[in-house]
Amino acid sequence: MTAELRMRMATAADTGALEALAERDSHRLPGGPLLVAESGGRILAAICLVTGEAVADPFEPTAHLVAALRAHAAAPQRERSEPWRRERPCGLQPAT
Repeated sequence: MTAELRMRMATAADTGALEALAERDSHRLPGGPLLVAESGGRILAAICLVTGEAVADPFEPTAHLVAALRAHAAAPQRERSEPWRRERPCGLQPAT
């Protein structure tokens, strides 16, 4: 059975887990708001929404998690900056 994956904003309660994650990754914990990927109650990866810096558990397969966090973080900004097109790549039409 596979644990559910969640993406969420980090809170003050995550500070200890994030510092331990950064230490395992041999990096400093990025400052600023962090978006985290969590599975089974463990934070496996995090990215800073300001700088894009990432920390991830080097003992788990996390490259896909960092990529997903980056895509998730970038999506709203990309949608705001792109002009709305009549047809979206998935074939959906804009609501009228």
